[in-house]
Amino acid sequence: MSSAFLDDPFICEQIDHALEPWAAALEPEELTWLREQLAYLLEEDSEGRAALQGAHPRNVDQSGECANIGSVDVAPEREAGDG
Repeated sequence: MSSAFLDDPFICEQIDHALEPWAAALEPEELTWLREQLAYLLEEDSEGRAALQGAHPRNVDQSGECANIGSVDVAPEREAGDG
């Protein structure tokens, strides 16, 4: 069994970090099995999937424009006749 989640570098990094405490105690095959099980669980569980989606870095806007968060002071438009 191989999870599509394991194709995502961010998710792989998070799973590997979670498995670090057991890396020295388990065989490589066992770590691979645990990695796949954890990815499957996170993919299938709605709360796990939501947590990962919330933590996942956002895609960078390739246009070069930056999104503004919050309010922005904008100069008021000139009324007709203000010169």
